[in-house]
Amino acid sequence: MPLNISYCKLLALRAHNAPKRKPEESLPSSIMIGEVYSFDKSEQRVFDIQRLIPLHETKGGEQLGRPLALIRIIEPTHYENGQEVRTRGTYRIERLISPSEKLVWGTGDWSIEPK
Repeated sequence: MPLNISYCKLLALRAHNAPKRKPEESLPSSIMIGEVYSFDKSEQRVFDIQRLIPLHETKGGEQLGRPLALIRIIEPTHYENGQEVRTRGTYRIERLISPSEKLVWGTGDWSIEPK
């Protein structure tokens, strides 16, 4: 079995109540600064737990919506589900991003600027 590991600069989850998805595979119904939420993703993924990363909504196939918030991954864990390796964990909302702001990747960190 090949070893597939992905480094992720962001966390992308499906829309809230997405069909055929567990709640942890989707965005919560609302996000609030300071709240902690769970996630569950296919494959073995590595997240930077020392920096803030953006939270995006995805439609799948690497189609990302605008960034919704900057988050901190608190506890990522890899596990086996049958023949599939998955990554689950928790994240905390650190800052919400408004539609009038844009996210810029700088020298190893994300920053937010006016559009």
